[in-house]
Amino acid sequence: MEFSQSLSIQAPPRRVWQAIVDPKEVIRYHLAPLKEIQLKSGGRISYGTEDRDMIAGRIVHLEIGHRLDHTFRFLFSPETTGKDPETLVSYQIFETPAGSTLTLRHSGFPDENATFANISGGWPSILDALKNHLEGSAGSLGV
Repeated sequence: MEFSQSLSIQAPPRRVWQAIVDPKEVIRYHLAPLKEIQLKSGGRISYGTEDRDMIAGRIVHLEIGHRLDHTFRFLFSPETTGKDPETLVSYQIFETPAGSTLTLRHSGFPDENATFANISGGWPSILDALKNHLEGSAGSLGV
């Protein structure tokens, strides 16, 4: 079982990449701030507040500027913490004549568990906000 969504973004791939991996960008559109990202295979990634991780994982595949795959586990929800298995998030960025296509896949769900229910509602909002952030601020961000 997997969640998958692709969207066209009127911004070059380098800007989409920056918006995914730069904590100063992520805070502008994501539901949880990016606390830490170690851009290397096996590197840690976490989202949350200064004093609390909400989502944590490890980078399992990395192609700078094009692809980021990381494990994913909710740490804040009583419905999921310690109950749902770790899953996999994959961002892939493709250049297009109009800018970029971003495909997000969140996979590894054995069934429709609480994590799947949460991400199925969360990802569409996050991706819509990412698109609006990049397209609405393209001129001021050096695109």
